[in-house]
Amino acid sequence: MDSFETYQVAPEQPTSLANRQSIPLPACHLDPELVVNSFTVPRPFDVDRLRSALARTLQLFPLHCGVVARDGDSWSIKLVNEPVHLTVGSTDEPGPFADSWDGKLHADYYEELDCEAICGGSGTPLFLARVTTWARTGQTALFCCAWHGLGDALASMHLAKTWSAIYQNKAPPDPPTFSKFLLPEPQMQTISSYGFERERLSYLSVDVDPGFYDSRKRQMDDEALRLDIDLPGTFVDQLWALVKESPEMNGSIVGRADAFSGYLIAALQDCFEAPVETLYQLVSLRGRTAVYNGKDVSFPYSTQGNAFILWPTPVTTPRSEQTPGTFAQNLYRGRSELSNKNRLGRAIMLADYLWARAEFKSPNRRSAGLNDADFGFPLQSGHIDWDATEKFIQVWKANPLEQDDGSWIRDPRGLHVLLRLKPEHAFGFLERLRLDMDRLSLDQRYPSSPAAIARRIRESVSHDARQGGMEKTKSLL
Repeated sequence: MDSFETYQVAPEQPTSLANRQSIPLPACHLDPELVVNSFTVPRPFDVDRLRSALARTLQLFPLHCGVVARDGDSWSIKLVNEPVHLTVGSTDEPGPFADSWDGKLHADYYEELDCEAICGGSGTPLFLARVTTWARTGQTALFCCAWHGLGDALASMHLAKTWSAIYQNKAPPDPPTFSKFLLPEPQMQTISSYGFERERLSYLSVDVDPGFYDSRKRQMDDEALRLDIDLPGTFVDQLWALVKESPEMNGSIVGRADAFSGYLIAALQDCFEAPVETLYQLVSLRGRTAVYNGKDVSFPYSTQGNAFILWPTPVTTPRSEQTPGTFAQNLYRGRSELSNKNRLGRAIMLADYLWARAEFKSPNRRSAGLNDADFGFPLQSGHIDWDATEKFIQVWKANPLEQDDGSWIRDPRGLHVLLRLKPEHAFGFLERLRLDMDRLSLDQRYPSSPAAIARRIRESVSHDARQGGMEKTKSLL
């Protein structure tokens, strides 16, 4: 029997931000998407303590209790101490805890904010949380949903870590800072002198077309499969070692993340008829200094807002010579283009300038029904072709895995890979991962392994052909 109760949670005390009653919203924060995160919560937990910890957390994150307001072409978040919704309960539905979970979002575990209402100035809350316990096992998921205008995934994680620390009576991380929101408009008389940056950020300079977004969303829904793959830390570490030892590295230092990303890109490249010609990566501004409007501006690690630039790097290595190592070097070289504070500042200023013009040319973009996070890219990948959208990859720490005896084990160095691919590409990609894990003699008996997922696809092919559709294949993934 399902049983849920919703609480209205406000900050412990009325809040402001440096005595401000509102904070301006630059165009780069006017994003019609949501940031969603789900965490495993230890049982038992104290509901009253959870509510109290959230109230104390909101004291530090006043924008989460604000509402979006518009005055002409100017946007802001008014700090009105609006209570947020915290829903707590239990359900008979296993949701993401099921061994055969296919990525479908069950309403008991998932709830979305109304992005269109948020940007319509209706006073809609900007944040909600949901705590759901699977009644059969007691496994509990904490789900958080925030409007993307409050910040990117790192900002969202900052709030979650703060809430967790306060609940456990531990010292929270550094308090949030809001320098990204408070940046003035870029002082740019002309963009003609920004030739290099304009070339890299050209995807932001194309006129926004809501119909284009809508057709791409339908194409994604109709043609792509979602893959959720867990890879053990030993696999990632061995790949890292192989990349470091490869001849093309010539003794150069390569990080674990770049080595693994290079491997994934190489695996995908082998599956596609046409090669990937440009690599896009989210380059964080946190922990860095940039020259903005002629002044040094620092972005602490606690910076809120959308503190990143989507930065493309052309692939210059001939396809016959491409390896995980060459892609790792590509990624590092791309980020290095923004290592200089002057270049970083120019990129931020031009991005903000182009965001503003893309946003206000087509304010109806928010009503196109495109708050589906499957695309991954800012601007819903509207300025990046379909192939690039299909090949977007998200990677984060691996989920706990259930063992044969029913226990659960964490793999701190393991990684979870999420991407959407057309069926023919998905099978080739999974086969590459499966074969590489076999070569390294790694166990693939768990449900989210490449071998297990590939086997489910293979078993579904004939049935799917008889049904004349993709729904069976999708459900098996």
